Amino acid sequence: MANEKSSLAKDIEDLVNKSMEVNKFFLNESSKFVRQFTTPGEKKASTLFNADFLTEAFNAYTKLNIQHLKNVMDLGVSLVKRAGTQQASTDNATDAATTEKTQADPSFILRSEAEQGGKILLNFLLDNIKPEAVVCTLVNTPYTLETNNAVEENFPTTFTPQSFTLNTGAQQKVDIDINVSADAKPGIYTSNVQVQGFEPAYFSMIITVKDIPIQTPAK
Repeated sequence: MANEKSSLAKDIEDLVNKSMEVNKFFLNESSKFVRQFTTPGEKKASTLFNADFLTEAFNAYTKLNIQHLKNVMDLGVSLVKRAGTQQASTDNATDAATTEKTQADPSFILRSEAEQGGKILLNFLLDNIKPEAVVCTLVNTPYTLETNNAVEENFPTTFTPQSFTLNTGAQQKVDIDINVSADAKPGIYTSNVQVQGFEPAYFSMIITVKDIPIQTPAK
């Protein structure tokens, strides 16, 4: 980024120097042209007021001005495009970093544990700080085993309410019922919950499934 800024600054400096150099040339040539009118001398006056000479001088001077203006405009457009590209790249990189961070970090985490075949009860409060009402629907991913991402469990999960409208400044309590399968492999499982209407934010549920204790028959 520092190198890009340095390059852009160099282009601007070149533009200023070029403009000063060309303007200096124009001033010198203009002075010579004007002196043709003010310097006494019959020969010069004769040459000066020659129609062909006046036409040629005027055309040459006009072409120089047009070329100078074209060069300045071309360089200006190039610098604007370059600055716009750099800004777009910076904005895209910032947006990508923000999105990546948002997707990597859940808004909050709910934790609990249960034995195989057990039941888990969770709940949370959802606030709406948006300036408009939001229609919310909760959807969760399968439960992934922490030690082996290839192992997934679709534990029956119920959100109450599942869908609702949340007005600005309002809160909604949501209850979560999770039924752990009796044959689930013991371990720590994670499921991410998306509240549609508040994308890309999400929260996670981390549950620990434990073995059913083996009961020893009494003697």
